[in-house]
Order: sequence, then C-alpha cells, then structure tokens
Amino acid sequence: MSSRINNINLYIKSVIFLCIFFLGLSATVDSFGQKINTDSIQKARKEFAEASRIARQKSVDSAREVRLRYADSLKSARKKVTDSLATIRKYKESKKYKDSLSRARAAKIDSARIVRAQFFDSVKAVRQQAIDSMNLARKRNTDSIRSIQKARADSLASIRNYRESKRYKDSVAFVRQSKLDSTRAARKAENEILVAERKRVLDSAASVRQAFNDSLKAERTKVADSIKLVRKARADSLTKMKENREKLTKSREKLSLEKKELAFQLKIKKKREVFSNEKMLKKKWSVPRKIIQNTYTRYNYYFNADRKMDEALDNMQRMRKENYDSLLALFPFDPDRDSTALAPDMDSIIQKASVGIQIHDPRTKWADDLYLLLGQAYYYKGNYDQATTAFKYIISLNQQRKAKELKEMAAKKKKSVKKDYSIVEPDEDKFLDFLKHESANNEAILWLARTFTESHKEKDAESILDLISTDKNMPEELHGRLALERAYLNISQGRSDLATGQLSVVAAEKSLPEWLRLRASYLNGQLLYNQGKYNEAATQFQEAIDLHPKIEMDFYARRNLAYSLMEQGGNQETATASLRHMLNDGKYLPYHEQVYYVLGRLSANSGDYKDAVTYLKKSVEGAKTTRRQKAISFASLGNVYY
Repeated sequence: MSSRINNINLYIKSVIFLCIFFLGLSATVDSFGQKINTDSIQKARKEFAEASRIARQKSVDSAREVRLRYADSLKSARKKVTDSLATIRKYKESKKYKDSLSRARAAKIDSARIVRAQFFDSVKAVRQQAIDSMNLARKRNTDSIRSIQKARADSLASIRNYRESKRYKDSVAFVRQSKLDSTRAARKAENEILVAERKRVLDSAASVRQAFNDSLKAERTKVADSIKLVRKARADSLTKMKENREKLTKSREKLSLEKKELAFQLKIKKKREVFSNEKMLKKKWSVPRKIIQNTYTRYNYYFNADRKMDEALDNMQRMRKENYDSLLALFPFDPDRDSTALAPDMDSIIQKASVGIQIHDPRTKWADDLYLLLGQAYYYKGNYDQATTAFKYIISLNQQRKAKELKEMAAKKKKSVKKDYSIVEPDEDKFLDFLKHESANNEAILWLARTFTESHKEKDAESILDLISTDKNMPEELHGRLALERAYLNISQGRSDLATGQLSVVAAEKSLPEWLRLRASYLNGQLLYNQGKYNEAATQFQEAIDLHPKIEMDFYARRNLAYSLMEQGGNQETATASLRHMLNDGKYLPYHEQVYYVLGRLSANSGDYKDAVTYLKKSVEGAKTTRRQKAISFASLGNVYY
C-alpha cells in the first residue's frame, strides 16, 4: 500500500513538473502568437485539472482499498489471539491441569520434607557427638583436679602440723629475735652516723649563712646609704626646683595682683579726689542728708553689689557637679579650690562695695552691709585676711556705736551707765520693726567664724561661737545659723558625731535657705549611716526627700533611704517601695539602671538571689547604662553567682 502511494505521489510530481515546463515554454513564444498561446494554455490547464482530479480519485480509492485490507487482517489476527487465550483459559480450568498442578506441588513438598528431615538428623548426630566428647573431657578434667586438690590438701596438712609443732615455734622465735637484734643494732649505728652528719652539715650551713648574711647586710647597708643619698639629693633638688617654681608663680601672681590693685587704687583715687567720706563727717548729719545718703547707698551701690552676689551664688550652685556617692559638702563652694571660678564676679562686687563706701557718708546705715559684701567677696576669693579685716571692722563699728550711745545716755542722765559687754545685737520686737534697718553685726560675727574655720584657725572660730552662744542678747532666730557654723567647724575637724546633732537643727530651721537645709539633711543622713545609726539616717534621708530636691539628689536620697531601712532590719518591701515607685515614674527614666542595681543589691543581701540576678541583668541590659554602672553591675552579678 505504501509503494502504491509513493507511485501516485511521483506521478503527481511529474505532472506538475510538465505543467511548469510547458508554462515556461509558452512564456517564450513570440508576442504575435499571444492569442493562440492563451488558448493553448487554457486547454492545457483544463487537461491538467482533469488529470489531477483523476489521479486524486485514484489515490483516494487505492487508500480506501488499502485501509479495508488492513482492517480485515487486523480483525483476523485479533480473532486468532482471542481463540488462543480462550483455549489456554479452558485448559487451566480443566480437571487435568488442576490434577497435574496438585501432583507437582505435592511432589515438591514431599522432597523438601525429606531433605529437611535428613538435615535435622545430621545436625542431631553432630550435636550428640559433641556432647559426648565434652562430657568425656569434663570427666577427665574433674578427675585430674580432684587428684591435685587431694595432693595439695595433704601437703597443707603436713605443713600445718609442722607449724603447730614446738620445734617450728622455737626456730621462728629464735630467728625473729636475732633479726630484731641485728636490725636494732644496725639502726642505732645508722642513726649515730646521721646525727653526726646532720650536725656537721648544720654547723657548716650556719657558718656559711652567717657569712652570707653579714656580707649581704653590709652590701644592703651600702646600697641603702647610696640610695638614701641619691634620694636626698634628688628630693633636695626637686624641693628647690618646686620652691623656685612656687616663688616664681607667687611673684607673678603678686605682680599681677599689684598691677590690678594699682589700677583699682588709681581708679579709686580719681574718685577720692572728687569725693571723700572723711570730709563728709564735717557736714551736719541732718534728716534730709540721712534720707538722701541712706537712699543712694542702698538703691545704688549696695543694691547692685547685692544682686551681683546673688547671681554669683546662683551660678555657683547651678554649675557645681555633685558626687552623691561620697560625703556631700555642707556648702557648694570651696574657696581653696574653686575661687578662680568666681574671681571676676567677686572683683566686681569688691569694686562696687569699695566705691560705695568711699563716696558716701560713713554714718549711713548701709555702710556695714557694704563691708559685709566686701568681706564675703574676699572670702569667696580665698583672701581670708582681707575678709577677716572686713568682718572685724563691722563688729568694731557696732561696738563704737554702742559706746557712743552709752556715752550719750550717761550724759543725759548725768550718771554712769553700766557698760554692755555683749557683741551680739538683740532682736527687739517692736511695732513696725520690719521697716527698721537690721544691723549686719550678727551676720558679720558668723561669717568671721566661718572664715576662721576655712583658714584652719579652728580655735578662734570655736571661741567666737562659744562667745555667741553664751551671750545674753543671743536672739532666737540666730540658733539655726549658729548650729550651721558649729556643724561646719565640727566637720572640718573630723568630729562627725558632734556635727550630726547640729545638722539636725539646721535641717529643721525654716528661716534658712531651702537648698542649705536640703544639703544639711542629706549630709546628716550620710554621717549617721556611716556611724551605724540607720534609723536616724533613714529619717534624715526622708526629710531630704520631703524638701523636694532636684531629681539627681532625690534619686540618691531614695536609694540611701532604702539601704538604711534594710540595714536596720526592716521589711524589704518597705525598703524598696520608694525605689519601685521610681520605676513607674517617667522622670526617673535616666536612673532606672541604677534603681535596678540597688534592687539587685538589696535582694542579694536579703538572700533572694533569683530576684537579685533578674534586677542586675536588667541594670546591665539597660539602653542608658554607662560603662561605669555596667562594670559595677557585672561585678555584683559575679558576686551573686559566686
């Protein structure tokens, strides 16, 4: 069939080729026979179409015939396969096939059973043979062991009988005694040799050691003397260099101060040429002059100098960075260390006060206030001699005024008046007394005591304070200030046990500035805590908290309050309640790491190590934890784990 289709395709291709050939041939015919050529082309096309149709019909018919033949052959092949499968199925279902299959299976099972029985019989025979041989070998071994044991028992019995005999015991006793005697003699001889050798070695070592120590001591003495000489020479040279350097520094400072003083004196001198308060004493001290001089002095120079002093003190407190872990200073300014920070402001105050004193009548009421500002400015500059002079001058002015008043009173009464030896101005409660000018005498006495304390003249300061406390005119409102100066004196002398009582008075005195009461309460709590008075320390820290300090001091006061409550044996919940409150307050957010650290320490001290570890880990993992706090927290965490 496929060959026939190939022949048809070949025939069609040849016809198409002939058509194309004739078409190309007709295209070359001359233009004059165009019509004839067109007719022949049309005829050829018709013939080609007819031939193509006939060829296509033949191809279709032949293909149909081939398809029919293929279907018939496929049908006959399928019928043969179906018949053969039916025959096989019928044979398998027949009794003959089933019987032959049963016989084959039975024969196979019988042969397998015979083989298995033969195998088991052979195995059983081999096992029986092995058991018999093992029993025989075991019997032989047992017999030999029994004979050996019997021979050993007989020999042991003979040995035991010999050892139990008197002859053996006598020989053993003799051998032991002879051995002990020889050993004792040998040990004695060896010990004598060792003692003699040891004594010789010790004597030689002692002599060698003594000689070595003597030589070493001599050498050390020589080296020490040389080092001492070198150190002394070096110390002398360093001391000399230091003295020269200090002299040079002091000379430069003195020269600078002299220049400033000279410039200031020149400036004052120019004003003195115009104004002189000594000349003013010659003028009559009339009422209009009193009013004018007091008003100008108060609201011009004193007002400006006092406002400058307040600003300087505010700046001093604002700029100071406190370390609340160590003992807090009673005053926020140390002239010996921080005088340069306020030197420009103090120079300005000194200038204003000096000019105010020079150009106004010395009989004005505000002269002592100007001298007080002058002394305070010199104190803050660290110039204690000038400050002492200013404060003493105020006291002397007051004494002169008192003497003058007594003299005038005696002249009026025309008889002697009892002299008043009091140096303190009494507090006279009279009507409209608040409008009266207050003397700076009492303030000057207290500042003089503080100046003596700061300049390490503690005996002078103590004498002044004792004199004030025993004065009959001592006003009630001065007790707080007196306690303040006594506390400062005791702290300077290291007598913290005496200072605590005075600080309690200062903290309770409402007439004093709040910042001073706050510092006194906190410092008193620290001193009492160091002395082991935890209950009183907790009271002082609570008073500091009640005065509403700044957030940093507030945190440290609450922390120390918790420590004090824990040390006195209180409940941990009570001790840490204030700290837990801080964790819930947003303003204490920068201190949360330290709060966690304190809670961890308190938990560790109370034996609650689980909470201690939790709190200390929070302290370490805080976002705002500093390196110092992180190191402290890690160290505490290590102690807890240890």
